[in-house]
Amino acid sequence: MEGLLILIAIYVLPVIVKKVIESQKKKSEPPRDTRRETSSDASSQPRRQGNLQDLIRQFEEAQRQAAQGNVEPPVPPVDEYSENYDDNEDESYNEEDEEVDLPVVTPANPNRITFREIAESVIQWEEVCVEYLQQAFGFSESTAQQVLTELQAHRIVGRDMGEGYCDLLVHDKVELDNLFKREQRDEEERQAASAQESALQARRDAELQHQKELAELEERARQLREQAGQINDGSESIGAPCPTAEHSRHARSFNKAEIRRGFVWAKVLDEPRFKKKWNSRVR
Repeated sequence: MEGLLILIAIYVLPVIVKKVIESQKKKSEPPRDTRRETSSDASSQPRRQGNLQDLIRQFEEAQRQAAQGNVEPPVPPVDEYSENYDDNEDESYNEEDEEVDLPVVTPANPNRITFREIAESVIQWEEVCVEYLQQAFGFSESTAQQVLTELQAHRIVGRDMGEGYCDLLVHDKVELDNLFKREQRDEEERQAASAQESALQARRDAELQHQKELAELEERARQLREQAGQINDGSESIGAPCPTAEHSRHARSFNKAEIRRGFVWAKVLDEPRFKKKWNSRVR
């Protein structure tokens, strides 16, 4: 009895498992085309009903037609899914051709838009290109190209990723404010360094000019000294005594007696009686 049950289980279990697998496949498969199923069923029924002689006769007829060249190539059936797929492609292509809705910041002055307002608008986009700038702000192509180059110079927009589209490096207003503050601080530092360098250069120029003026004054003084020396040399040569006059000059000789007499008279004249005040009335 137990052996019989085992045999029944061996034959029945595969059938049950096969039915379960087929039911799961039917649930997972998409719905089939009813027209295709009916046509396949209709084509399969006569094949099942046909006998071997009919098949042989059809084969011989096909060979004769092939020998005569009357065989037409079979036309593949049209799949509705492929048609729907083509329609979807056309719809997606038309959607891409439509203009992209870009968020735009309204400028404070409609006649003149600032670079900051352009940047605040651009950071809200997903990507940037010349066409988007023309569409959003009404720029010409050359102006839009200049604006895109300026955005890349400020590192708000990255380089070209291909086909003219650039990615964004700044994604919100906080990052944009920090970027502008950092650039302003760097510009102030550059201006301060430039002013300091200009002051140092002006000081160097003033020192060089002062040294040049001193050198000119020293040169003029040297020239004046040389001219004065030449004049003195000329006057000395004019007023110099002749060597014959020096030799002919009389050499004075002093006598001791005369010197002594002179001292005596000086003593006498120094006495008070000989010293009288001069008066204009006494003559």
